Amino acid sequence: MFTMQQVDCDDSGELYVDELTNITAPNDTHSLIRQKLEQIVVNQCKDEDQHHFAGDVSKIKQNNTKSPSTFAVSEQADKILRTWTNGYYFIEIFEPDFFESFSFYFDISIIVSIENRYGGYITADEYPALVLYRVMFGIYAIYTILFLLWYTLFWRKLHNIHFCIGGSIFLCMIQQAAYLVEYETVNRRGYQITLFTVSAELLSCLQRTVLRMLYVIISLGYGIATMHIGPLKLKIFVVGLLYFIVFIIEGWDHLHVKFGELSTIQMISGMVLFVMDMKIISWIIKSLSITIKTLHSKNNIDKLNVYRYFQNTLIFALIANLSMLVWSIVALFDNTCTSNIKRNWFDITFYTMPYSLILIVVMFLFRPKKEEVADQNDDEDNEILILRLFLVIGNKSCFENLANETIYEIFQYLDVYYVYEGFFYLNQRFQNIIVNKNFLIQINVSTMSKSNFELYNKNMIEPNKHRINYLRLSNQFTIDIIFLPTHIICDYIQLERLILDNIDVKYLNNILEHLTFLPKLHSLVLTPIDYVQDTSIFFISIFSLPKLKSCTLTYRTKYDEQAMPIYMTDFKDSPIEYFVINNRFSIESLNDIFLCLPKLRYLSIDCLVGCDDPDIDQDPIVTKYLNNVSIKLDSIGFNLLQELIKLFFYNIEILHISTKFDQTYLDGKQWEELILSSMPNLRTFDISHDGGTYHNQLTYHDLINQFNSSFWIKKQWFFTHQHDSQETFDSGLFYSTNPYRRKTYRFYWQYNQQVYLNMQEKNLNIVKHVHICSKQIINNYVNYFSNANQLTIEHYFKTSDDSISTTLNRILPLKQLTKLNIKSSNFPFEQIIKLIHLTPNLHALKLDFLYLNEIYLKLIEQNEIFRYVSNTNKITNIDIGEKCTLEIFQLIMYLFPQVEYLKIRINKKEINQIIRYLFSKTTNKIRRLFFLCISQISKVCLRELNFLIKSENLLNDYSIKYINRDLYLWW
Repeated sequence: MFTMQQVDCDDSGELYVDELTNITAPNDTHSLIRQKLEQIVVNQCKDEDQHHFAGDVSKIKQNNTKSPSTFAVSEQADKILRTWTNGYYFIEIFEPDFFESFSFYFDISIIVSIENRYGGYITADEYPALVLYRVMFGIYAIYTILFLLWYTLFWRKLHNIHFCIGGSIFLCMIQQAAYLVEYETVNRRGYQITLFTVSAELLSCLQRTVLRMLYVIISLGYGIATMHIGPLKLKIFVVGLLYFIVFIIEGWDHLHVKFGELSTIQMISGMVLFVMDMKIISWIIKSLSITIKTLHSKNNIDKLNVYRYFQNTLIFALIANLSMLVWSIVALFDNTCTSNIKRNWFDITFYTMPYSLILIVVMFLFRPKKEEVADQNDDEDNEILILRLFLVIGNKSCFENLANETIYEIFQYLDVYYVYEGFFYLNQRFQNIIVNKNFLIQINVSTMSKSNFELYNKNMIEPNKHRINYLRLSNQFTIDIIFLPTHIICDYIQLERLILDNIDVKYLNNILEHLTFLPKLHSLVLTPIDYVQDTSIFFISIFSLPKLKSCTLTYRTKYDEQAMPIYMTDFKDSPIEYFVINNRFSIESLNDIFLCLPKLRYLSIDCLVGCDDPDIDQDPIVTKYLNNVSIKLDSIGFNLLQELIKLFFYNIEILHISTKFDQTYLDGKQWEELILSSMPNLRTFDISHDGGTYHNQLTYHDLINQFNSSFWIKKQWFFTHQHDSQETFDSGLFYSTNPYRRKTYRFYWQYNQQVYLNMQEKNLNIVKHVHICSKQIINNYVNYFSNANQLTIEHYFKTSDDSISTTLNRILPLKQLTKLNIKSSNFPFEQIIKLIHLTPNLHALKLDFLYLNEIYLKLIEQNEIFRYVSNTNKITNIDIGEKCTLEIFQLIMYLFPQVEYLKIRINKKEINQIIRYLFSKTTNKIRRLFFLCISQISKVCLRELNFLIKSENLLNDYSIKYINRDLYLWW
């Protein structure tokens, strides 16, 4: 009798052969049955060994042919026992009651063949997997085709990350194909083939491992935020290999354990896999966070959005898996047969779909694009240093294999910011090297976004204050962050050189007070951004620094034109030996300066200002160490200069002097007498005079010809002069030459060959800045400045035949220019574009005037050179003195997409529109801009602009400040 019962069902019951089926009992008599049983026993004794392998189908069939009972039941072979619903069943076969009266051993071999309603042998609990693998194989096949088509179109722009993604997709397709073959085999034949089962399990282990490692690689920013991951490749390989091995152990044991059972090996391997998964997830989260911060610091909006989408996808997948886990726990309390089967469908589907979802998102987000090359070049800018190091070391060697001592020596020659950008996140070893207390570091914070600086400050500056020996801060906001409260500066015990550009004066006195506690500070450079109210206190504080050897001051006062004298109330001997003042400085303060600086060796004053009746102590001050003086004079006559030299400069060996207008400085005989009587040790005399006699050209040239006497020739001091081509010849620029000793060269052109004989000047390779002051170029001979990288154009000059760019290229190599300053009010904008087109390395641009009308704006945007310049220029710093409308501002943003620092004047009525445009999410051309200075603006705009940004949520993290009619915004 057959009994079939459904397991774990509320409506479980027995099903007999005479119910819900067409199976009928054999029509045999008791005597016939007895005879058949006796014959079974005989056959069983003969084939006892064979019955031990009752699982072998062929032997069972052989035994059945020998058994008389076969004939009794053969007519039932085409009968079917049907189930009434999907579920788990067991079939019970038991003998009739009348068999109990016989003493014969009852033995029967039965083959149960279960077929589903689709004609296959696969069971109801495995059928969902068969359907799923058919679907998933089709999905991954589509992914692979899309991948091949997509990447064929952009094969020139493929990087390693794209091949990693493509390989993962192809592996997923192969894995799904292996499972599909396994389940199709079971469905068609009714049994598994070991080779297919093992292959599918191995591919499954490999696929899951590869996908996890792919997510790690993407989270590290490989191929997107960074072009290398260094030793992390080995770590990824080792972690992936260990994960794969543990997965194989778990999978292999799974193949040899009965369904529903859990072995010890599975439990241990499952726990190990769980721990490794948690570690990998934390690794992905940490790496992804660092990559997003890096992209945010670089202000790379496009790639930042890509990684945010990727982050959201991972978060969605994690939440979905947690939800599934909760649902599975709840489902444990529902043990009905129907719910179990439905849950099995859901389980198989759910745990497979997230992989395909993440993969298609990854394939779409990290697809190659047309602008990939340009973005690639932008990202590689911060890594050029690393690549150069590899080239220097050699192809057979790896930088990471160098000893720590060697790496320390290399880092000493590099800006620590690039060391930090290139190496800090590379691996733990380089982090340890960079934060090693024995490695003194140099910090130079200039142009940097707010988020980037905060990260840099947190990881490098704050934890390593005691290791910094050089610190330069060029951003007024960064100074506020680092030195608040000001006593923090006392922690910089190794600090030797400090440069503070654009420092707020309100912090200056407190900072100077705390600098006295730094035991090694010997060099100080200060540039306050606003007016210094009390210069006396300013100088007294500086002269109080006990170890200071070098000091450079660039400051402004409200009374610069008058140059108010400094009154020293406390005369302390300062150890300063090198002193530079870049401001208008009163001649009456010289006496106090020399009293406070007895060890002074070098003095430079940008503008020493005289007065009608100067109060100068006539007692000479012995400055026995002072041997180098560089002074620019204003309103100081030659007679007054003679007094100064006799009082203070008797021992000098090098004199650089600049003056203008006063023709007495062109009297060579007076200079001969002064040098012989008051500067006997003078070795270098360098003069620059701008002006003339204003009577006639003979008088001017007669004066300067006095510098051709035997005195000057014997000293090997030579001079030359230039005239402006549009002016008379009673004035000009007279200066020392052969060798030329100044880094700035003012350029004029002379066209009267009868009066002025051109001469080839020497040592012009020292010139870094060429200042063109002429309005016309008509001669063919000009000097060439091979090392100049800065150019200032005073006027829109005319040329005889060639273009402006061609003429300029004869003066200096335009390709190596990094700074360009155009002061002319009528310099055509199209000429500026052409000039930028020929200066590919230009980084800073200053335009005092910029005039564009609406019609001209539309025409110039269609120019091919304009579009080329927009796509290729590297200008990051722009200063425009002209007021700009919204249209001009948009043009500037489009033309200079790499700009990081922008100083500009804006019409007050259009400030809100421009700010909205600037921070609009649809504005992709300003992704690198992080500093804006709006000059010459009223203070009320500070409150209005701050309100606008907050009310419309234009920026999340920013700083804003108003100083001397200039508004500064940093984000």
